Amino acid sequence: MPLSLYTEFNNLNGLLPNIKDAIEWSDIYFFITSSIVTTAYFVFGKKQKSRYTYILPLLFVLILGFAFIGYYKNVKKDHDHLAEHFKELNDQRTIWDTMADRRRMMENTMPKTSVNYHGIGLTLFLNSIESILHKEKYHFTDEEKKTINKFMYPTPYPLPENTTKNLIFILVESLCSYPINKSFDGVELTPNINKLVSDAYYNPNMESQALLGESSDGQFIYLTGLLPLNNGVTINEISVQDITTFVSLAQKQISNLHSQMVIPTKKDSWSQEAMCKKYGIENLFSKEDYPSKVKEDWLNDKQLFEFTIEKDKNLKPPFMSFILTSSMHSPYIKSYENYDINYPKDFSPELKHYLDNVHYMDKYLGKYIETLKEYPWYDECTIIITADHKPNGPKLQVADESLFSSLPLIIIHKNVSSTFPIEQTSIFPTILDLYHIKHKWRGVGQSILMPDSIRNNEYEMARLKNERMISDYIINKDYINK
Repeated sequence: MPLSLYTEFNNLNGLLPNIKDAIEWSDIYFFITSSIVTTAYFVFGKKQKSRYTYILPLLFVLILGFAFIGYYKNVKKDHDHLAEHFKELNDQRTIWDTMADRRRMMENTMPKTSVNYHGIGLTLFLNSIESILHKEKYHFTDEEKKTINKFMYPTPYPLPENTTKNLIFILVESLCSYPINKSFDGVELTPNINKLVSDAYYNPNMESQALLGESSDGQFIYLTGLLPLNNGVTINEISVQDITTFVSLAQKQISNLHSQMVIPTKKDSWSQEAMCKKYGIENLFSKEDYPSKVKEDWLNDKQLFEFTIEKDKNLKPPFMSFILTSSMHSPYIKSYENYDINYPKDFSPELKHYLDNVHYMDKYLGKYIETLKEYPWYDECTIIITADHKPNGPKLQVADESLFSSLPLIIIHKNVSSTFPIEQTSIFPTILDLYHIKHKWRGVGQSILMPDSIRNNEYEMARLKNERMISDYIINKDYINK
């Protein structure tokens, strides 16, 4: 967790089980050293001009020294293990090279792995040092700016004939492709999703690009077409900027477009209320608007979908509606409903809870979709179902986390079909295409509807290689709003 995450107090309250689960033995070091320094201050620190005056700074240096020795020994162990494993490759890396590699591992590209490996204390400490040492990491050279401007916009191509009036975007917490179309002793984990994918566009191999902001990153990627920052929580870094989203672009083209979002948390969790305003979403309904009191930190999926049905009664075409679920949130320590599913014996309890909650989500998603069919505007509606990010791999306690790394994308629309690899950034330009929004800025990804002849040309390949730099520049320079 970077320092910026500590401003999200309500969110931390919701993540308390995760935080408790992330505490490692290495965190005892911070408790012990804090106790020693505090005791030393009261014993020696207040004595004027005594021989103990220099004990505090000396003690501080000794503590840092022991910490560095311990860290160095761990790095040396890593180095010796790697050297033995790769000795046939004649790898010439030194211990200091390994230390640099390990420091890079501490960066926020894989924050959950870092916390599970090092504990909260050391991860927070090193991330703070990383932030201090890299204040200029988003300084762009003139050459980089030329590259950014050169590859900012995609190659023009004809838009599809069929457009959409209404969009329902269901963002499922931590849904991966693994459970879809999977059965255990004849019991389907996702029977309702299975029916949907049989007659819709379905891609089970979408790459997850959310980072430390996790759920907020997923929303940010889909709505803006940008990659989140590698370091820190992106929504905190852009809090003072205007944002171009597919909602705001659609509103310019469709003056009477209505928009709403239903979330399972309070409005201030992950700055949802403030971010909805920036995204251009008019109405936000949260746990605080739920008709009865909820003891848990968020609405479960049964409550959420039933709540959304009530709010959908007031929708008038054209509209965009967003739904965020919660019941598959980590840590995976309980099942919302108990099912008689005969899982393999080697499945961890955490994995069983996760799959139970996938089954639970699918049950109430299916009921929600069936209710939608009763509305007169259903036939003029595009429904997108996908995940905010991949599951928390280390929390699943599985041997091969890669099985759970791909995200599913389901689009229920008349003429969407493609088989090429996609990323989360593919959603933004795809929605622009479905709404026939002819705007020069179309995000850093490639639309699912982009013709293959254009997708694979030299310019588009170069544009994809620079999507990280383009995103960082836009977030920091507010480029597209000038």
